[in-house]
Amino acid sequence: MPNISLHEALNRSMLGPNGGLKPADAPPPAPPMPPIGLDYPPIAKQPAYKAEADKLNRFVKQQADAEKRLADLHAQLEQSKKIERTEEDAISKAEALLTGEERGVDLHAEIRATNSLIEALRNAQKAQHAVIRGVIAQLAQAAGRRYEDEHKKRVKRVMAAMDELYAANQAEESLRDDLVRLGYTATALPAMNFCGVEDPRDRNGNASFYWYREAERYSQSAEEIAADLRKLRLKAMAGE
Repeated sequence: MPNISLHEALNRSMLGPNGGLKPADAPPPAPPMPPIGLDYPPIAKQPAYKAEADKLNRFVKQQADAEKRLADLHAQLEQSKKIERTEEDAISKAEALLTGEERGVDLHAEIRATNSLIEALRNAQKAQHAVIRGVIAQLAQAAGRRYEDEHKKRVKRVMAAMDELYAANQAEESLRDDLVRLGYTATALPAMNFCGVEDPRDRNGNASFYWYREAERYSQSAEEIAADLRKLRLKAMAGE
């Protein structure tokens, strides 16, 4: 094989079979979404949402119909402005006026009315979008109430995992520190603690503490809140 320069080798590696550039590699397909683990209807099937969405769709269709009607009216107006080129055209127009079929005089009024209708439908769609946002907010609150207890359980699970991870980190570091205290070098074992984990109960300004405090408040059940209130009342009665 003859010697070639690095530049030529790179160029050849980029060429396809027909001399053009190779097509870019297709990105890998996205992994499939996991199945939804909630026995709860999607918002599109909620009757309150569906009713308002259907109303919006009607407004959209009515606007499309009105815009088509407006285009037809403009075409009729342009046609009505044409000067009769033959005696037959003049006779046809006169007969249409006598029978009431010629509506050229009313086309301007119909165009104005159709424009007003289109504008009204546009405004109605904007208002309907606001109505739908309100319905979505109400349905989201209802869904949140439905799964609030389960969510609190999962938040407590995160809190427990944070406690365990911090404790596991401390245990890992303690083992290495004990070897150093026995006189061995710090290279005896690799540092395998998970970095960035702070004590969730340390009040000295770390982010884990503030998150943990908010999570603890949020995840309390009604019974736990009532128990805390009883403790506070008892302390107040005891003068503590």
